Formats: sequence, structure tokens, C-alpha cells
Amino acid sequence: MNYTNKKMKITFFKICWLLCVLCTGFVPGFAQEIVMQRIAQNDGTDFNLVHDITQDADGFMWFATNRGLFKYDGNQLHAIKKYTSNSEEEGVIRIKTVYADADGIIWIGTINEGLDRYNSKTGEYTHYGHDPDAPTSLANDNIIDILRDSKGTLWIATNNGLDQFDPKTNGFIHFQPISGDSTSLSDFRVRCLYEDKQGTLWVGTGNPWVNYEGHEPEYGGLNRYNRETKTFTQYRSQPNDSNSLNNNKITSVFEDNKGILWVTTHKNGLY
Repeated sequence: MNYTNKKMKITFFKICWLLCVLCTGFVPGFAQEIVMQRIAQNDGTDFNLVHDITQDADGFMWFATNRGLFKYDGNQLHAIKKYTSNSEEEGVIRIKTVYADADGIIWIGTINEGLDRYNSKTGEYTHYGHDPDAPTSLANDNIIDILRDSKGTLWIATNNGLDQFDPKTNGFIHFQPISGDSTSLSDFRVRCLYEDKQGTLWVGTGNPWVNYEGHEPEYGGLNRYNRETKTFTQYRSQPNDSNSLNNNKITSVFEDNKGILWVTTHKNGLY
């Protein structure tokens, strides 16, 4: 091969390589710029606290805020009137968590106002609240998290234990700590719910505000639910075990694509 042909061959390979790189988008100079867009209420005011986000089957985004519930259609926010008011006397209902299930139902967990089931197609609401005279009513009106698992079971994290919704009775089955029973839930204050890829339900408990209502530092822990026995395996801080949690205040749980479970705690790091 003479020099000219060799040079042409090298040039041809360079052009092919460059085309492949451009098609796959791996050239840093051609990477898409990330643009942050500020989303405010229709009157231009900011949300000073957004607690939770979910997306429904139609692609709409839902935001749980301390100023009520908002739906975003890709262009503008829509305040859900049931949870907002122009009257300072009536105020607004603070939304702690919002969850869109596979059936298109929006589940709304409030701060001290109970749980709502909202059919966004029909506009119909069903309210669930705590009634001290009704054993199967919601355990507590302060809702922290909501999860519908792969088997279709709806779980509600409250400030008075974990609730399982029973659609047959329209009531709730309660899971709460039982003194002396290590197979019960480790704490009343349920902070987060997560289902891993194997269908195991994980329940994070513990009040981050240690001195609030007498909640001591040792209260809390991570719980793995056994569906067969309806019991829990507790994972708690063990002073003499370096492989245990260092803190019982669990704030979130997540499983990565390698099957590793990540656990975050309040003021004591990541596990």
C-alpha cells in the first residue's frame, strides 16, 4: 500500500469513527445543556415547602405542598380547590404526601386531616379519617407516606403505626409496636415505605425530633415485612455491632439496579 492510499484509509476510518460518536451523542461539546425552569403558583408566588411529587397514568404531575395540592399539565399549575382557600380564616390543608396508583386514583395524605381518595376523572372524593370509636378507621390523621405494592395492597404510613387498606370493608388493618414482641413493628412513627424488586415491603420508622412527645433516641428502626406470617424483622442500632445501624431514625429506603439496599437516617449518615 502506498502512502496516499494508506492516508486515505486512515482518514476514512476517522470519518466513520466521528460519525458513530456523533450519532451516539458521546461528544461533550454536543451534550444537551441542562436548563432549570422555575415553577411558581399562578399568582407568581413560590411554594415555600413541597413535600412530595407523583405522576399519574396520563402523565400529569402532582405536588403535595404546605399550600395545598397542585396538578401540573406541562404548561401551568392547577390548584385543587378542595385543599386551598382564599379565606385566611379557612386556611389551606397541608399535604404531606401524594400517590398516583395504577388505576388512576390519586391518594392524598394530609397533615392532621386524614387520607383522601381522589378520582381525577370524575372529581369524586372519598375521605378516611381517624375515629376513636371505630377500630378499623384510620390509625392517625397525620399521613407521612403512601405506597401501593405490586400485589395491589395499599399501605399508609401514619404517626400511629402502619395501616393496610382493606377494600372489602373500606377500613384499615393496623400494625403497631407490641411491648415485648420483637416481630411487631419497631415504632409507632412510620416515616417511609418501600417495596424492593423481590416484592419485600420495607418500613422505616422513628421520629427525627428526638424530644418531641417523649420520643427517645432509641425509638425507631428499619422493618422488613413478612407477608406469610404478617410479622416484621427489625433492624435497629446495636451498640456492640459495627455492622448495625448507628441511628434508628430512618428517613428513606431505596434499592439500586444491583440489588443493594440504601438506607438514610436522620443526622447519622447513609447505610
